Amino acid sequence: MKLSEKQSKIYQEVKLIFPNDRNNPKLQYVNRDWIFPNHIDIVIDSASEFIKTYYPDANREVVFLASLLHDTGLVYKRTKDDPIGHEERSVEYTKNILGRYGYPEELIKEVVLAVSATEPENKFETVEAKIVRTADAYSHFVSIHFFAKANFADRCEDFFKWFSKKIDTTYEKIVIEEVGDELEPIYRHYRRAIDRYINSSI
Repeated sequence: MKLSEKQSKIYQEVKLIFPNDRNNPKLQYVNRDWIFPNHIDIVIDSASEFIKTYYPDANREVVFLASLLHDTGLVYKRTKDDPIGHEERSVEYTKNILGRYGYPEELIKEVVLAVSATEPENKFETVEAKIVRTADAYSHFVSIHFFAKANFADRCEDFFKWFSKKIDTTYEKIVIEEVGDELEPIYRHYRRAIDRYINSSI
Protein backbone atom coordinates (compact mmCIF):
# COMPACT_ATOMS: atom_id res chain seq x y z
CA MET A 1 0.00 0.00 0.00
CA LYS A 2 1.10 3.58 -0.61
CA LEU A 3 2.14 5.27 2.64
CA SER A 4 1.77 8.87 3.71
CA GLU A 5 4.84 10.77 4.89
CA LYS A 6 3.88 10.24 8.55
CA GLN A 7 3.22 6.54 8.01
CA SER A 8 6.59 6.13 6.28
CA LYS A 9 8.38 7.79 9.19
CA ILE A 10 6.64 5.53 11.71
CA TYR A 11 7.36 2.47 9.56
CA GLN A 12 11.09 3.29 9.46
CA GLU A 13 11.23 4.02 13.20
CA VAL A 14 9.49 0.76 14.06
CA LYS A 15 11.75 -1.20 11.73
CA LEU A 16 14.82 0.10 13.55
CA ILE A 17 13.73 -1.23 16.96
CA PHE A 18 14.10 -4.75 15.57
CA PRO A 19 17.68 -6.05 15.78
CA ASN A 20 20.01 -6.48 12.85
CA ASP A 21 22.14 -9.14 14.53
CA ARG A 22 22.48 -12.38 12.61
CA ASN A 23 24.87 -13.88 15.18
CA ASN A 24 22.25 -14.70 17.81
CA PRO A 25 20.28 -17.78 16.65
CA LYS A 26 17.52 -17.19 19.19
CA LEU A 27 16.83 -13.74 17.73
CA GLN A 28 16.92 -14.65 14.04
CA TYR A 29 13.14 -14.63 13.71
CA VAL A 30 12.91 -11.03 14.96
CA ASN A 31 15.79 -9.79 12.82
CA ARG A 32 14.43 -6.80 10.90
CA ASP A 33 15.63 -8.20 7.56
CA TRP A 34 13.64 -11.36 8.22
CA ILE A 35 10.50 -10.37 10.10
CA PHE A 36 9.51 -7.44 7.89
CA PRO A 37 9.45 -9.13 4.46
CA ASN A 38 8.31 -12.48 5.87
CA HIS A 39 5.68 -11.33 8.35
CA ILE A 40 4.97 -7.66 9.06
CA ASP A 41 4.90 -6.50 5.44
CA ILE A 42 2.65 -9.45 4.57
CA VAL A 43 0.27 -8.54 7.40
CA ILE A 44 0.13 -4.93 6.18
CA ASP A 45 -0.50 -5.95 2.55
CA SER A 46 -3.03 -8.67 3.44
CA ALA A 47 -4.95 -6.35 5.75
CA SER A 48 -5.11 -3.77 2.97
CA GLU A 49 -6.52 -6.40 0.59
CA PHE A 50 -9.10 -7.50 3.16
CA ILE A 51 -10.30 -3.90 3.40
CA LYS A 52 -10.71 -3.68 -0.37
CA THR A 53 -12.43 -7.05 -0.64
CA TYR A 54 -14.57 -7.29 2.48
CA TYR A 55 -14.65 -4.07 4.51
CA PRO A 56 -14.24 -0.96 2.31
CA ASP A 57 -15.54 1.28 5.11
CA ALA A 58 -12.87 0.18 7.61
CA ASN A 59 -10.45 2.80 8.93
CA ARG A 60 -7.31 2.26 6.84
CA GLU A 61 -5.10 4.29 9.17
CA VAL A 62 -6.05 2.14 12.17
CA VAL A 63 -5.53 -1.06 10.22
CA PHE A 64 -2.13 0.01 8.87
CA LEU A 65 -0.83 1.14 12.24
CA ALA A 66 -2.02 -1.97 14.09
CA SER A 67 -0.60 -4.24 11.38
CA LEU A 68 2.76 -2.49 11.67
CA LEU A 69 2.88 -2.35 15.47
CA HIS A 70 1.29 -5.64 16.55
CA ASP A 71 4.59 -7.50 17.09
CA THR A 72 6.77 -4.69 18.45
CA GLY A 73 6.59 -6.37 21.87
CA LEU A 74 8.73 -9.18 20.48
CA VAL A 75 11.65 -6.79 20.96
CA TYR A 76 10.39 -3.82 23.00
CA LYS A 77 11.27 -4.31 26.70
CA ARG A 78 11.76 -8.02 26.12
CA THR A 79 14.00 -9.60 28.76
CA LYS A 80 13.54 -13.34 28.16
CA ASP A 81 13.82 -15.77 25.26
CA ASP A 82 10.15 -16.66 25.71
CA PRO A 83 7.92 -14.20 23.79
CA ILE A 84 5.03 -14.58 26.25
CA GLY A 85 3.50 -11.20 27.05
CA HIS A 86 4.62 -9.57 23.83
CA GLU A 87 1.08 -8.39 23.02
CA GLU A 88 0.99 -6.29 26.19
CA ARG A 89 4.39 -4.82 25.39
CA SER A 90 3.18 -4.11 21.84
CA VAL A 91 0.24 -2.18 23.27
CA GLU A 92 2.56 -0.11 25.46
CA TYR A 93 4.85 0.66 22.54
CA THR A 94 1.85 1.53 20.36
CA LYS A 95 0.54 4.07 22.86
CA ASN A 96 3.97 5.65 23.22
CA ILE A 97 4.85 6.03 19.55
CA LEU A 98 1.42 7.15 18.37
CA GLY A 99 1.26 9.68 21.19
CA ARG A 100 4.61 11.08 20.10
CA TYR A 101 3.37 11.43 16.54
CA GLY A 102 0.33 13.39 17.69
CA TYR A 103 -2.44 10.93 16.92
CA PRO A 104 -5.73 11.62 18.73
CA GLU A 105 -6.55 9.52 21.77
CA GLU A 106 -9.62 7.98 20.14
CA LEU A 107 -7.63 6.68 17.17
CA ILE A 108 -4.92 5.33 19.48
CA LYS A 109 -7.61 3.39 21.38
CA GLU A 110 -8.82 1.86 18.11
CA VAL A 111 -5.29 0.84 17.14
CA VAL A 112 -4.73 -0.69 20.59
CA LEU A 113 -7.93 -2.75 20.25
CA ALA A 114 -6.67 -4.11 16.92
CA VAL A 115 -3.19 -4.85 18.28
CA SER A 116 -4.69 -6.63 21.30
CA ALA A 117 -6.87 -8.76 19.02
CA THR A 118 -3.79 -10.51 17.65
CA GLU A 119 -3.53 -12.38 20.97
CA PRO A 120 -5.48 -15.63 20.34
CA GLU A 121 -7.38 -15.48 23.62
CA ASN A 122 -8.44 -11.85 23.25
CA LYS A 123 -11.70 -10.73 21.66
CA PHE A 124 -11.97 -8.67 18.51
CA GLU A 125 -14.28 -5.74 19.17
CA THR A 126 -14.09 -3.75 15.94
CA VAL A 127 -13.97 -4.38 12.21
CA GLU A 128 -10.40 -3.12 12.18
CA ALA A 129 -9.44 -5.60 14.91
CA LYS A 130 -11.09 -8.38 12.92
CA ILE A 131 -9.04 -7.46 9.86
CA VAL A 132 -5.70 -7.26 11.66
CA ARG A 133 -6.29 -10.43 13.68
CA THR A 134 -7.06 -12.34 10.49
CA ALA A 135 -4.18 -10.80 8.53
CA ASP A 136 -1.74 -11.77 11.28
CA ALA A 137 -2.85 -15.41 11.15
CA TYR A 138 -3.11 -15.38 7.35
CA SER A 139 0.52 -14.28 6.99
CA HIS A 140 1.75 -17.43 8.73
CA PHE A 141 -0.01 -19.66 6.19
CA VAL A 142 1.09 -17.80 3.07
CA SER A 143 4.73 -17.20 4.05
CA ILE A 144 7.67 -19.38 5.10
CA HIS A 145 6.91 -18.67 8.77
CA PHE A 146 6.28 -22.23 9.90
CA PHE A 147 9.25 -23.61 7.96
CA ALA A 148 11.57 -20.91 9.28
CA LYS A 149 10.55 -21.64 12.87
CA ALA A 150 11.84 -25.18 12.38
CA ASN A 151 15.24 -23.73 11.51
CA PHE A 152 15.17 -21.42 14.53
CA ALA A 153 14.38 -24.26 16.97
CA ASP A 154 17.13 -26.01 18.91
CA ARG A 155 15.61 -29.48 18.48
CA CYS A 156 13.09 -31.13 16.16
CA GLU A 157 11.00 -32.14 19.18
CA ASP A 158 10.81 -28.51 20.33
CA PHE A 159 9.61 -27.38 16.93
CA PHE A 160 7.03 -30.16 16.68
CA LYS A 161 5.59 -29.36 20.11
CA TRP A 162 5.34 -25.67 19.17
CA PHE A 163 3.94 -26.36 15.69
CA SER A 164 1.29 -28.83 16.88
CA LYS A 165 -0.24 -26.14 19.06
CA LYS A 166 0.52 -23.12 16.88
CA ILE A 167 -1.20 -24.44 13.76
CA ASP A 168 -4.51 -24.73 15.61
CA THR A 169 -4.36 -21.43 17.48
CA THR A 170 -3.31 -19.65 14.29
CA TYR A 171 -6.16 -21.06 12.22
CA GLU A 172 -8.66 -20.31 14.99
CA LYS A 173 -7.58 -16.65 14.92
CA ILE A 174 -9.01 -16.25 11.43
CA VAL A 175 -12.33 -14.47 11.87
CA ILE A 176 -13.09 -13.48 8.29
CA GLU A 177 -15.02 -16.51 7.09
CA GLU A 178 -13.96 -16.31 3.45
CA VAL A 179 -10.30 -16.21 4.43
CA GLY A 180 -10.79 -19.24 6.66
CA ASP A 181 -12.35 -21.09 3.73
CA GLU A 182 -9.38 -20.17 1.52
CA LEU A 183 -6.86 -21.48 4.03
CA GLU A 184 -8.72 -24.59 5.20
CA PRO A 185 -7.03 -26.93 2.66
CA ILE A 186 -3.60 -25.74 3.81
CA TYR A 187 -4.57 -26.17 7.45
CA ARG A 188 -5.93 -29.68 6.84
CA HIS A 189 -2.73 -30.58 4.98
CA TYR A 190 -0.62 -29.51 7.96
CA ARG A 191 -2.86 -31.41 10.38
CA ARG A 192 -2.50 -34.59 8.30
CA ALA A 193 1.28 -34.14 8.29
CA ILE A 194 1.25 -33.77 12.08
CA ASP A 195 -0.90 -36.88 12.49
CA ARG A 196 1.44 -38.80 10.21
CA TYR A 197 4.41 -37.72 12.29
CA ILE A 198 2.69 -38.76 15.53
CA ASN A 199 1.74 -42.16 14.12
CA SER A 200 5.24 -42.80 12.82
CA SER A 201 6.71 -41.95 16.21
CA ILE A 202 4.54 -44.36 18.22
